[in-house]
Amino acid sequence: MNRVLGFIIMSMLLISCGSKQSTVSIAGREIDKKEFKGNWTLASVDFDGYRKYNVTLFNDTDTDCFLVSDWNFVSNNNKGSYEITSNSCETGKRYFIWVLDSASRTFKLKPTDEDYNSVDDLGYTLNIKSVSENQIILGQRLTIDGGPVNMELKLIRTTLNQ
Repeated sequence: MNRVLGFIIMSMLLISCGSKQSTVSIAGREIDKKEFKGNWTLASVDFDGYRKYNVTLFNDTDTDCFLVSDWNFVSNNNKGSYEITSNSCETGKRYFIWVLDSASRTFKLKPTDEDYNSVDDLGYTLNIKSVSENQIILGQRLTIDGGPVNMELKLIRTTLNQ
Protein backbone atom coordinates (compact mmCIF):
# COMPACT_ATOMS: atom_id res chain seq x y z
CA MET A 1 0.00 0.00 0.00
CA ASN A 2 2.78 2.44 0.93
CA ARG A 3 4.59 1.62 -2.32
CA VAL A 4 1.48 2.37 -4.39
CA LEU A 5 0.88 5.65 -2.55
CA GLY A 6 4.57 6.59 -2.92
CA PHE A 7 4.45 5.79 -6.66
CA ILE A 8 1.35 7.96 -7.15
CA ILE A 9 2.88 10.90 -5.27
CA MET A 10 6.19 10.59 -7.15
CA SER A 11 4.34 10.43 -10.50
CA MET A 12 2.36 13.56 -9.68
CA LEU A 13 5.55 15.41 -8.72
CA LEU A 14 7.34 14.41 -11.93
CA ILE A 15 4.39 15.43 -14.09
CA SER A 16 3.99 18.81 -12.38
CA CYS A 17 7.74 19.58 -12.47
CA GLY A 18 8.09 18.60 -16.10
CA SER A 19 5.34 20.89 -17.28
CA LYS A 20 6.93 23.93 -15.63
CA GLN A 21 9.87 23.77 -17.98
CA SER A 22 8.16 22.92 -21.26
CA THR A 23 5.45 25.57 -21.66
CA VAL A 24 4.81 29.14 -20.59
CA SER A 25 1.57 31.08 -20.94
CA ILE A 26 2.10 34.56 -22.41
CA ALA A 27 -0.86 36.81 -23.26
CA GLY A 28 -3.21 33.82 -23.13
CA ARG A 29 -1.07 31.72 -25.49
CA GLU A 30 0.82 28.60 -24.46
CA ILE A 31 4.42 28.79 -25.66
CA ASP A 32 6.16 25.42 -25.89
CA LYS A 33 9.93 25.17 -25.55
CA LYS A 34 9.93 23.43 -28.96
CA GLU A 35 9.16 26.83 -30.48
CA PHE A 36 12.70 27.91 -29.49
CA LYS A 37 14.28 24.96 -31.33
CA GLY A 38 16.61 25.87 -34.15
CA ASN A 39 19.04 28.55 -35.22
CA TRP A 40 18.54 32.24 -34.56
CA THR A 41 20.41 35.51 -35.01
CA LEU A 42 20.37 38.28 -32.42
CA ALA A 43 19.10 41.11 -34.63
CA SER A 44 18.89 43.90 -32.07
CA VAL A 45 19.44 44.94 -28.48
CA ASP A 46 17.14 47.83 -27.64
CA PHE A 47 16.77 49.98 -24.54
CA ASP A 48 13.77 52.10 -23.61
CA GLY A 49 14.32 55.78 -24.09
CA TYR A 50 16.20 54.98 -27.32
CA ARG A 51 19.50 55.66 -25.59
CA LYS A 52 22.32 53.23 -26.26
CA TYR A 53 24.02 51.78 -23.20
CA ASN A 54 27.23 49.81 -22.95
CA VAL A 55 26.00 46.73 -21.10
CA THR A 56 27.82 43.44 -20.57
CA LEU A 57 25.44 40.55 -21.31
CA PHE A 58 25.65 37.23 -19.47
CA ASN A 59 28.94 38.27 -17.83
CA ASP A 60 30.53 37.80 -21.26
CA THR A 61 30.88 40.82 -23.54
CA ASP A 62 29.10 44.07 -24.41
CA THR A 63 25.88 44.38 -26.37
CA ASP A 64 27.63 45.55 -29.56
CA CYS A 65 29.51 42.24 -29.70
CA PHE A 66 26.26 40.30 -29.37
CA LEU A 67 24.70 41.92 -32.45
CA VAL A 68 24.38 39.38 -35.26
CA SER A 69 25.57 36.59 -32.94
CA ASP A 70 24.33 33.13 -33.95
CA TRP A 71 22.18 31.22 -31.43
CA ASN A 72 21.10 27.58 -31.30
CA PHE A 73 18.47 26.10 -29.00
CA VAL A 74 17.98 22.33 -28.60
CA SER A 75 14.56 21.77 -27.03
CA ASN A 76 14.80 18.07 -26.17
CA ASN A 77 17.73 18.55 -23.77
CA ASN A 78 17.59 22.29 -22.97
CA LYS A 79 21.11 22.89 -24.25
CA GLY A 80 22.18 25.72 -26.47
CA SER A 81 24.98 27.90 -27.70
CA TYR A 82 25.67 31.31 -29.11
CA GLU A 83 28.61 32.38 -31.22
CA ILE A 84 30.08 35.86 -31.19
CA THR A 85 31.14 36.64 -34.76
CA SER A 86 32.02 40.35 -34.68
CA ASN A 87 35.67 40.87 -35.65
CA SER A 88 36.14 43.64 -33.10
CA CYS A 89 35.23 41.30 -30.21
CA GLU A 90 36.51 38.08 -28.68
CA THR A 91 34.88 35.66 -31.10
CA GLY A 92 33.90 32.09 -30.42
CA LYS A 93 31.11 29.78 -29.34
CA ARG A 94 29.67 29.90 -25.84
CA TYR A 95 27.45 27.20 -24.31
CA PHE A 96 24.48 27.28 -21.96
CA ILE A 97 21.58 25.37 -20.48
CA TRP A 98 18.15 26.99 -20.70
CA VAL A 99 14.63 26.47 -19.34
CA LEU A 100 11.24 28.11 -19.55
CA ASP A 101 9.79 28.83 -16.11
CA SER A 102 6.00 28.77 -16.25
CA ALA A 103 5.57 30.15 -12.73
CA SER A 104 7.45 33.37 -13.50
CA ARG A 105 6.89 33.35 -17.29
CA THR A 106 10.59 33.70 -17.87
CA PHE A 107 13.46 32.28 -19.89
CA LYS A 108 16.43 31.21 -17.76
CA LEU A 109 19.95 30.85 -19.14
CA LYS A 110 22.90 29.26 -17.32
CA PRO A 111 26.33 29.62 -18.98
CA THR A 112 28.37 26.40 -19.10
CA ASP A 113 31.55 25.00 -20.59
CA GLU A 114 31.47 23.09 -23.90
CA ASP A 115 30.47 19.90 -22.03
CA TYR A 116 27.52 21.79 -20.47
CA ASN A 117 29.04 21.75 -16.99
CA SER A 118 28.51 24.80 -14.80
CA VAL A 119 31.52 27.09 -14.67
CA ASP A 120 30.27 29.43 -11.93
CA ASP A 121 27.16 30.19 -9.89
CA LEU A 122 25.78 32.80 -12.31
CA GLY A 123 22.49 32.43 -14.15
CA TYR A 124 20.28 34.92 -15.96
CA THR A 125 16.51 35.41 -16.08
CA LEU A 126 14.83 37.22 -18.95
CA ASN A 127 11.14 37.98 -19.38
CA ILE A 128 9.51 36.39 -22.40
CA LYS A 129 7.93 39.29 -24.28
CA SER A 130 6.80 37.37 -27.36
CA VAL A 131 7.48 34.24 -29.36
CA SER A 132 6.40 33.60 -32.94
CA GLU A 133 7.49 31.23 -35.66
CA ASN A 134 10.24 33.60 -36.77
CA GLN A 135 10.96 35.88 -33.81
CA ILE A 136 11.67 35.77 -30.08
CA ILE A 137 11.76 38.90 -27.94
CA LEU A 138 13.23 38.60 -24.44
CA GLY A 139 13.44 41.44 -21.96
CA GLN A 140 15.23 42.33 -18.78
CA ARG A 141 14.92 45.25 -16.39
CA LEU A 142 18.33 46.66 -15.53
CA THR A 143 19.62 49.38 -13.24
CA ILE A 144 21.83 51.78 -15.19
CA ASP A 145 23.14 55.09 -13.86
CA GLY A 146 21.02 54.55 -10.74
CA GLY A 147 17.71 54.17 -12.58
CA PRO A 148 15.62 51.42 -14.15
CA VAL A 149 16.05 50.67 -17.86
CA ASN A 150 14.27 48.01 -19.91
CA MET A 151 16.39 46.06 -22.37
CA GLU A 152 14.99 43.88 -25.17
CA LEU A 153 16.82 41.20 -27.15
CA LYS A 154 15.26 40.39 -30.53
CA LEU A 155 16.17 37.06 -32.10
CA ILE A 156 15.21 36.23 -35.71
CA ARG A 157 14.96 32.60 -36.87
CA THR A 158 17.48 31.55 -39.49
CA THR A 159 16.74 27.79 -39.68
CA LEU A 160 14.83 25.08 -37.89
CA ASN A 161 16.98 22.10 -36.96
CA GLN A 162 17.21 19.00 -34.77
